[in-house]
Amino acid sequence: MKIECPFCGSSDISSDEQEKRLALPLHKPVPYKITVHRCNNCEEVGDFTGENDRIIAKVKEAVTKDSVLQLLHELSERGIKMTIIERSLGLPPKTINRWKTGESSAAAIALLRIVRTLPWVLEVAAEKYRPEIIREKIFEAAARVLKGEADKHYTGCKIETLQTDKSHVIQVELHVKEPMPETSYIKHGATAYAYR
Repeated sequence: MKIECPFCGSSDISSDEQEKRLALPLHKPVPYKITVHRCNNCEEVGDFTGENDRIIAKVKEAVTKDSVLQLLHELSERGIKMTIIERSLGLPPKTINRWKTGESSAAAIALLRIVRTLPWVLEVAAEKYRPEIIREKIFEAAARVLKGEADKHYTGCKIETLQTDKSHVIQVELHVKEPMPETSYIKHGATAYAYR
């Protein structure tokens, strides 16, 4: 195929193949190759044939489909049943089966990423988004994150969430394992955070 410069019309074109990587959230980067053209007459650079756009679209479609399958597999590995996802989120039956065959939208992928990142969202949805359940799940998630961070610097960490009718409390008991940097956001001793 004869390639011409779209700017000056010259056919004195050099081509350079470049490797790129497509990275989608929660998916490993996928390599692909594009061709960059350079007009030796006017020195313009670009995709003079439009082929790169087709390559990128094809790669993105394949990676998106793989991303859906990967997210569904990860959720299944965590013990989350696909019927629970559909029921909790009010999705029509067989929706996830359609996603597996490539009939997914950007909204479906975003939803799967949210559920994969914050699986407790399913419990909130199953409970009809009641504010007290939302608060409870947010505090439980915060306690898990806090415990993970505290375990890096403390021994015998004890973190509990306590709930009353009007408040939630994260109670923290820490024992110093090693000296903490001055910039640490966790102070040793006992600390409690409350939300009403």
